[in-house]
Amino acid sequence: MKKPKIPHLKHKDLVKETEEIWKLCVKARAGWKSEISGGTSGLSPHHILEKPNYPLRFLLENGIACTNGEHQDAHSIARRERFEERVKRLRGADIYDKLRMVKNMPTGKTDLYATRFYLFGKLKEFIKKNGVSGASEYNLKLLVKYLGEPEVV
Repeated sequence: MKKPKIPHLKHKDLVKETEEIWKLCVKARAGWKSEISGGTSGLSPHHILEKPNYPLRFLLENGIACTNGEHQDAHSIARRERFEERVKRLRGADIYDKLRMVKNMPTGKTDLYATRFYLFGKLKEFIKKNGVSGASEYNLKLLVKYLGEPEVV
């Protein structure tokens, strides 16, 4: 059997696509609703801890689905502490410590093709579990673009 040919992408395009797939994974894992309030309007994936390196940037445990307003709270100096307390209640009191460990680990070169492949698999898993009911039209278009499988989408 022939090995499937993987299209070569420019680095910036590969990063952009991998980021889009990560965002879809975070939202699909949450069932297309905010993990904080259950709201569905203006769903936005948020990196719990800033993303200085690829391992942390594409780590699903570093993502949480929230509404645009909740996302603004996460970046607001006045409301950040309240947001972080909500995240700790959802993910465990030590979530920030765990993510800081990943952040501070020495990193080598990240294989973005392998990361993208892994995220594709997780996305399919989340869709199989949670479906796509509640996904925005924009997200549905991205799902078709990346998965290209109408029977899954």
